[in-house]
Amino acid sequence: MKITLTSKVKLVKLIIHEDNKEFIVEDPQSNDYFQMNACSIDAIRLLNSNQSLGEIEEKLSSKYPEEDIDMIAFTEQLIELKLIREIDGQAVERKKNVTRQTGFNWLPSSIGKFFFSKAMRVFYFFLFISSIGLMIYNPNLFPHYRDLFVFEHMTFNLLLWMGVSLIIVLHHELGHLLAVRSYNFPARLGISNRLFLVVFETEMNDVWKLKRSERNMPYLAGLCFDMVLLFGALFVQAAFPDAPAILHALSALIVFDIVIKVVYQCCFYMKTDLYYVIENMTGCYNLMENSKRYLQQYFPFIRAERDAASFEGEERVIRLYAFFYLVGIGLSLALFTFYMIPQMVYTYTKTLPHLTASMSSYWFWDAVIILLQSLLMIGLFVRSQLIKRKETKEEWQVSA
Repeated sequence: MKITLTSKVKLVKLIIHEDNKEFIVEDPQSNDYFQMNACSIDAIRLLNSNQSLGEIEEKLSSKYPEEDIDMIAFTEQLIELKLIREIDGQAVERKKNVTRQTGFNWLPSSIGKFFFSKAMRVFYFFLFISSIGLMIYNPNLFPHYRDLFVFEHMTFNLLLWMGVSLIIVLHHELGHLLAVRSYNFPARLGISNRLFLVVFETEMNDVWKLKRSERNMPYLAGLCFDMVLLFGALFVQAAFPDAPAILHALSALIVFDIVIKVVYQCCFYMKTDLYYVIENMTGCYNLMENSKRYLQQYFPFIRAERDAASFEGEERVIRLYAFFYLVGIGLSLALFTFYMIPQMVYTYTKTLPHLTASMSSYWFWDAVIILLQSLLMIGLFVRSQLIKRKETKEEWQVSA
């Protein structure tokens, strides 16, 4: 279908939200959101007034003399985004979206409003400060890589850590779910993967309907709930020194897991909860992509999206975030150096020698399970990297 300046275009139903200097355009059918500037919003409104592309281009060029107005290119972008339903009377094919599951609507919004009221927000911050204070007052409470090893048998340690970590993750996501429900939005819990790890994620697209000042709470809700578990585990160790050893060990394991997850949130080269908070506060919604593109001139091995859009005035924020991007990589290396490597060394020195034990010995099978688990993790990691490289190569070949 050829598009000319005489063409007239009709858009799908869109909802426009003001967002500081820019605008957020919502497609309610697909639940997609797009950041656009004032010029683009005026173009959308004029398209809905049944004017030709040429007439619209002339009006916009007069109103925005500093902008390079190209309505044909803009229309082609809208087609790619599936936002056009008709061109010159001819329908534009648009795949129907699968109806979204509205799960967790049974959670009353009143419960979410209670957990994220002003008083509770102050309470979560108090727990955060108190947790830091407890670890400073008693450095023995600070997590140590040996906290992972509760039992002598590594298989039991692995199963225990997986169980505790799963509970903590679900508790974290419960915070997000309740925060989303506090605004009476549908809450959805999905499953995805990062590298070789399966992760749970709460879909929070609907928070774009909120004012910018209201969006941070849903993003931070998981960390707020983490603070409850973290303070509780630290308090048990500090207040009950004579408690059973297993209780102290479990508390230490909880502290270890949560602290690692909190540090992980500061790995700004990934789109963590804190990343979305920074993105929201700065109003730079392609912050990750643009920072990678900026760093690419110094580190050619960093792959960045070529079509990442930035708006006027974002350059300083992008450069600053690029610094934090590198800091995040440094934090990952620190975690690997001070926690992951010592854990692996300790695990293998305790288990691998038992491969020479009798096959009837539990120690032998303990070593075999740990070895197989390690090989599986390495295999999944290599596979994920190969798939990522292949996808990246294909994307660059298409865009080249």
